[in-house]
Amino acid sequence: MERTIENLKALRLLFASLRLSDLEGAMEVLAGLKDSEARVEGDYVLARIVDTYALRKGGILGDPHLDGAVLLGEEVGLSFPGDLEITFRTGWSMQSASLERVRIRLGEEDVWLRGQPSRIGPLHRDPLASELRAVLSQGLEGLERKGACSPKMLAFLKAFARHEDPFRALVEGRFSLHAAAELFRDF
Repeated sequence: MERTIENLKALRLLFASLRLSDLEGAMEVLAGLKDSEARVEGDYVLARIVDTYALRKGGILGDPHLDGAVLLGEEVGLSFPGDLEITFRTGWSMQSASLERVRIRLGEEDVWLRGQPSRIGPLHRDPLASELRAVLSQGLEGLERKGACSPKMLAFLKAFARHEDPFRALVEGRFSLHAAAELFRDF
């Protein structure tokens, strides 16, 4: 971390021209984090797990505590209108991201899915929605073939996998229209 901060200082003018003049300060705060600590510094979400340090400009879910939990690989639970809950744990590396143990509960029914490492990196604009869509796309065929979930749940999962910005639609309470359209798509 010390070497990285020294390099940032040496390239201070370059980072200022890239509108990243606040990066040096964020890195200094990141260097001071304790193990399993996360926090927000300006526009940056910072996290540390043992000797792994994570820094991201801009939020992921819009809540600093949830964003830190995502970067730390902790279990995150999100609740949405319509008695919907999505719970997951992330796994990060420099080249890939994965969602592990994804649970989607819709009413009384729930589905468990397991992610695989993907090419969606942690710097992707919206890594969670992209990765969740990939996990759903991979798991849908098996769920459908096994008859492992109701038509309502299957329609929800298909609509989520196809939607461009599913989290926003869920938060705004307008996702049910997409799921209903998916339910009647094949008729």
